[in-house]
Amino acid sequence: MTLLQNKFFEKGSQSFTVISLDNYYVKGLVFEQGTAKNYFIERNRDLPPLLKKVWEAKKISSRKVKLSIKNPFCLVRYFSFPKMDKKKIRQVLTFELNKYIPFPSNQVYFDFFVLKELNPSELFIILAVAKKDVIDPILESFKKVNLDVLEINLDSIALINFFREAYPEETKNLNVCILDLGYNFSVMSILNKGFPFITRDIKFSIKDIYEVVSRVKEIPLDDVENWALLSKNKEEFLSLAQDNISNLCEELKSSFDYFEVNKGELIDSLFINRGLLSIEGLEDMFLKFLGTKIEAIKVPSEKWNSLKEDISENKFNSFKDNFSVIFGLTV
Repeated sequence: MTLLQNKFFEKGSQSFTVISLDNYYVKGLVFEQGTAKNYFIERNRDLPPLLKKVWEAKKISSRKVKLSIKNPFCLVRYFSFPKMDKKKIRQVLTFELNKYIPFPSNQVYFDFFVLKELNPSELFIILAVAKKDVIDPILESFKKVNLDVLEINLDSIALINFFREAYPEETKNLNVCILDLGYNFSVMSILNKGFPFITRDIKFSIKDIYEVVSRVKEIPLDDVENWALLSKNKEEFLSLAQDNISNLCEELKSSFDYFEVNKGELIDSLFINRGLLSIEGLEDMFLKFLGTKIEAIKVPSEKWNSLKEDISENKFNSFKDNFSVIFGLTV
């Protein structure tokens, strides 16, 4: 199992399916020899039967899978480390893992990547950790339907991969925050001119807002998203969401302040995954509370066109920006 990609942005030639597995949706792109041939997006319910249905319906021949997950028991750390051979780094981390994580070391899988050399004696390392009791049931679900998981990554790392590839100018010149708003919890990463500075969980979820709407409007929770997307309900939704968005922005500000104190620089832009921003007016609300330039994360057309030769459905083009995590594992 590989928890981190060993090479950023290396486009493979083999056939496999890339899946983003979160608490609400299972999204996937089917690749054959480096070209996207098909896609799917399904509600995440009872994973083994869902995977079996998708493989049969889409007639996917390859049984190989690359997987990205988001879970509060998976985390990322960045730190300096004495310069040494990579094999030696792994050995040392195996014995010193408890210095960096809140879980017992024998209960986790981990991987690392050397981001850069700080000086002749120090390296800057990214460490990814996932609890075994999160990963093992996922692997078992894929095993039940005879799917071979080649690689497991974390959504936060995949989004950093994607951003560094899709936004080269912003990566080179700006300090940015990438905010992945999730249904059950959210994660933010700050990049200091392309290099990760911090990745942390945020005490906010889309479900928090949906539960308020469900309670006030007496709408089933599963129906809130469709209700919110109707233009006639926009103003009421924004009013109901306001307190949650305000609290989220306060939490973001504390991380922005931490960055400013440590780096002596400001955050130039906040990039947010498309999902919630599909609701018109939320982008203005973030700008009002945060005072920072806000942009939705988008998949550049030139990157997508190089992959999608055999997918011609216009429907996919309308929501491809929600596949940025997957593109982070493939482009």
